[in-house]
Amino acid sequence: MDPAPDEAFLAARYEAEHRSGKWQSLFDVAPREERVRRARLLTSLARPASRPPLVLDVGFGDGGFLDEAATEGWKTIGLEVSLGAARSAGRRHVRVVGTLSCLADVPWVDAVTYWDVLEHVADPADMLREGLARLRSGGLVALSMPNARGTEAWVRGAHWRYHDLSTYGHLLHTGPGPLAGLLRRLGLRVEHRETSGSVDLRNLVEAWGEGRAKRGAQWALDKASGALARVAEPLGAGNTLLLVARKP
Repeated sequence: MDPAPDEAFLAARYEAEHRSGKWQSLFDVAPREERVRRARLLTSLARPASRPPLVLDVGFGDGGFLDEAATEGWKTIGLEVSLGAARSAGRRHVRVVGTLSCLADVPWVDAVTYWDVLEHVADPADMLREGLARLRSGGLVALSMPNARGTEAWVRGAHWRYHDLSTYGHLLHTGPGPLAGLLRRLGLRVEHRETSGSVDLRNLVEAWGEGRAKRGAQWALDKASGALARVAEPLGAGNTLLLVARKP
């Protein structure tokens, strides 16, 4: 998006949206098993240490990922621009309200995560650099975002749901190749790269009336969606992209 809104505008927007419950409603429907999987993935890639590793989750939302990371043995700290969001996480984790510039500019965490965050900022490279300044050598950077080169984006084109700025607030979209390239230019080594999910073809019959024909079509399209995902994911065309990189 050009020109991009400034940080003050974005902070005010997300504060209002968190207070209204908009984002909590999205957190509530997010599958817990995906948060568990991500926490375990991070743990599997972390280097062994004599102390519990510390993860900094940027844009931690309701703290769901931090809950799972803590279960995996991580010490946790969450960063949010919204006071409303920080309050929703209760006292389960250390919470900081503000931006990365609020935190000490010295390497002290073992992982920095940006789950569905970088697409909301005007300069993702700058946010990644700020995180790297707080990351120990050998530490991990993990991120996810909708895949602009995924099957859903390809099928929907200009009508892809994430182009709706008023609903999602995304300032940029990209695919796994350019994002991996950015991480490498920042001096990181990409150690895990995946895309997941595909377009839900059942939406093609959403306007049909109720009945056996619609149920049959939805069943067939559900199977076709799964088959499409199995083809798309290895090709980097899944709907969600996720990368984990290591700081040398």
